[in-house]
Amino acid sequence: MKVICYSSFTFSYLNRARVLYSTLRRFHPDWDLVALVTDRPPAGFRFDPTSEPFDRLVYADDLAIPDFKAWLFKHDVVEACTAVKGPFLHQALGSGADAVMVGRGVYGRPWIAAQIEAALDGRAFAAPEAEPRLAIALDHFNDSLKFYGDRLGLRIFRKHLAAYVENAPWPNEAEARRSARSTLCRLEDPGEVERGLIALWRDPQTRLAA
Repeated sequence: MKVICYSSFTFSYLNRARVLYSTLRRFHPDWDLVALVTDRPPAGFRFDPTSEPFDRLVYADDLAIPDFKAWLFKHDVVEACTAVKGPFLHQALGSGADAVMVGRGVYGRPWIAAQIEAALDGRAFAAPEAEPRLAIALDHFNDSLKFYGDRLGLRIFRKHLAAYVENAPWPNEAEARRSARSTLCRLEDPGEVERGLIALWRDPQTRLAA
């Protein structure tokens, strides 16, 4: 079985990526390890992909994303490293892989497994609309609180909360999404988080203000 495992990062995180790939190589020597890099080597930086612990290097600007530089400009570093996963996944699925490890690509998109299955079967797939997507996020949040308790459950959920906001269909502007994400992730009261998330989804004025 052919397994492709990939992670996306920038050159500023190369040292951490090396640790990840070295560990994966140790425990899974048969996996095809791919580094998906969103930028290019900085000027003066000596980089030899053949000496790295991964098998292949893919630059995000080779993924045929239309108007790549303008597209990249709309994202911060974390958003960009998340956003390139989808285009690469299509490439990976077309390479004859028997399995793909999705990892953090599922954050904010827990329906991605169904989306991948539909793509493999050649079926159309529609992501959940606004209200079902909100229900998924709120169920996830409440399950986290129930399992871990309010204080720890809220802390653990924040990374997922950030991803739900980043993957929401609004606000349209990346800066507005970052502002909404920052505001919600600083809240300490679970009730305020739930009300804020609902307002972001349903209240047009709040969406614009966010």
